[in-house]
Amino acid sequence: MGKPETAPVVLAIAPVSRGIGYILFENENTPIDWGVKTATVQKDKASQRHVESLISFYQPDILVLEAFDEDTNRERVSKLNDSLALLATLTGVEAKRLHHNDVQGVFSQFGSKTKHGIAKTISSWLPELGVQMPRYRLPWKNEDHSMAMFEAAALALSYYYINS
Repeated sequence: MGKPETAPVVLAIAPVSRGIGYILFENENTPIDWGVKTATVQKDKASQRHVESLISFYQPDILVLEAFDEDTNRERVSKLNDSLALLATLTGVEAKRLHHNDVQGVFSQFGSKTKHGIAKTISSWLPELGVQMPRYRLPWKNEDHSMAMFEAAALALSYYYINS
């Protein structure tokens, strides 16, 4: 008799201009830790240190990051994701990347096509995150910083969905 199959523990990171959003799942229904870490100076180093501490403390099986195309206009975030993937590999964590289109493809099956719509869907699936549900962003307003956490959750949930 073999070892029973269990869902991998997944840590998802969504770097944004002001830091990172993160979420850690024990399985697709059970978030363990989540939040947004703001970095004002040396954003990449501070973000990398925080991810390193999350990996060290929780020892996830998978680190999920967004994949970027070569011609992205988010070069800093793309480089940060590369360094986080390397960090994961060096610590024995498998790094996986999902394109934005993969995430949209998963959530469009549930009627969510926009970033805010995806966040609402996640909030309905995981009520414990509902308190941090960002308000709808008007075009002339800045994005709520908690959206980064929902971006990370969308990456993790998409990973589980695609690999189930």
